[in-house]
Amino acid sequence: MRLTNLLIVVLAVGGLAGGAYLLGSRVNDDANDALTPSLPAEVAAASANATLRPALFAANTYYVERSTYAGMTGDALRSYDQGLAEDLEVSSASATGFCIQIEVDTRTFSYASRNGVVAPGNGC
Repeated sequence: MRLTNLLIVVLAVGGLAGGAYLLGSRVNDDANDALTPSLPAEVAAASANATLRPALFAANTYYVERSTYAGMTGDALRSYDQGLAEDLEVSSASATGFCIQIEVDTRTFSYASRNGVVAPGNGC
């Protein structure tokens, strides 16, 4: 009789522990989903601006060395500044202008430079 009682207690404790674990992991997943919403537009824009600004300096250095923006790539910009984001891309580059962009929280932000005028935008 004692062995049977011990087995019942062990199974009951194991069942409670397993149920508590499953319930706890579900609550944790729900809490993580609730605490990590998409970034507000202002925060995404500030993040993109902080990423794109240093790339402008790298682009200017590229131009000074080559007298053209043609052939400029994200990797070429990263050769001047290794801290530039990996997902920064040069979507267009010509002799007199360029457009660099980055995606932050499903939004695209860009800087385009044409004939010496740099202006922020929402994609090239």
